[in-house]
Amino acid sequence: MQEGYIHIRKNRVYFKKWGQGSKLMIAFHGFAHDHQMFNIIHKGLGAHFTTYAIDLPFHGRTKWQDKQYKPEDIGTLVGYILQQEKKEQFTALGFSYGARVWMAGLAYLPQLPVHLYLLAPDGLRTQWLGIAERTPGPFIWLIDQLSKKPDRLPRLADRLRKWHLINRFAHRFVLHHLGTYKNKRRLFQTWRSMQQFRVNKKEVKKIVAENQVLLTLIMGKRDSIVSLNAVKKLVRDIPGAQLHLLNKSHFLIDGSIARLIK
Repeated sequence: MQEGYIHIRKNRVYFKKWGQGSKLMIAFHGFAHDHQMFNIIHKGLGAHFTTYAIDLPFHGRTKWQDKQYKPEDIGTLVGYILQQEKKEQFTALGFSYGARVWMAGLAYLPQLPVHLYLLAPDGLRTQWLGIAERTPGPFIWLIDQLSKKPDRLPRLADRLRKWHLINRFAHRFVLHHLGTYKNKRRLFQTWRSMQQFRVNKKEVKKIVAENQVLLTLIMGKRDSIVSLNAVKKLVRDIPGAQLHLLNKSHFLIDGSIARLIK
């Protein structure tokens, strides 16, 4: 294994590189995760792929100094890796928020992936995040300021849960992601960046179909976060797209996933 940083302006993006396969893969994790979530599948992929597992901005070991990041930055990142590996083709893998990043960033890539794997993809229709991605910047700033009062937002979340105005997922989300300074910064900076990563489903379908990008979606039958109907509709609308339904929840990555990635 190798590790290092890719420099984008004053920012440093951490990567872990593993495998010795002839095919190049770039993998993006989900929100509040990091490159380590792919450790469990690297042995199953190592013979076929050389994989760059990335820590997205505000996650893991990446040192992102800007207040947000944009799809253009994803294009710069991919371009660097292609140049470094002297490759013209690559496979893209994204879990949850990482899948959103890939879909929203397709139009900004210097080269489209030959195969796009979307695992439990956020951005099509995701519980609560549809609201989050449309939240105006000033309101995000206001919530950020309120979060500096240690007990204010958790108490508000408790009340909203008691009044059945938010569900258990949203309640737990607030309590966890506002618990420490590091978690709060990750949440609010990603929230600001999310405005730049809205998924235009028509554009995704057009780019994938016109450029004959192979598309594979992997979903858990018990996923309570991502809409299975939205995923099925995307698959129906793109010729050749495949959907694998597993008897799992949203957090579906384990060693068995590797056999679905070719």
